[in-house]
Amino acid sequence: MTRPILGVIFGLALVAGFGCGTTGSTSSSSHHASSVRTSISPSTGGGNLDPEVVMPSTFPSDFPIYSGARLTSEISFSSNGATTWGMEWQTVDGVAKVQAFYTAGLAKDDWKLSFPSSTNGVFSATFNRKSNSKVGGILGVDGSSGKTKISVALTDGG
Repeated sequence: MTRPILGVIFGLALVAGFGCGTTGSTSSSSHHASSVRTSISPSTGGGNLDPEVVMPSTFPSDFPIYSGARLTSEISFSSNGATTWGMEWQTVDGVAKVQAFYTAGLAKDDWKLSFPSSTNGVFSATFNRKSNSKVGGILGVDGSSGKTKISVALTDGG
């Protein structure tokens, strides 16, 4: 099950390609089926948050994930040797706290934060790996629904 904001971010990720060097070809020889995980695992707390789904094993393990956030939606798509993930976490914490976490977390280690923007309770930014600029994506943090949704579209660049 995907959410509207996740669909928009994931769609933008696919259109933009994030410099992954692909030609945009979607021929059957280079196009792989997408994977959507909706299995629910038990979790506690955050009663107004959507059910938790399983983290995909292929998602980059060094990507910063907000502590206590619940992964509520994920989809992955592989094409031309690159994988793109669309992820959504939810938390009861406010946008400002989540924004501070990602501003710091995506500005250290192998990550670089670019083009941060914050308007009317919504934060967005792009990010890339320092070691490989083809690996990157976009981040959106939105608190307008009464819970804070953290949406990430990330491609590994192939």
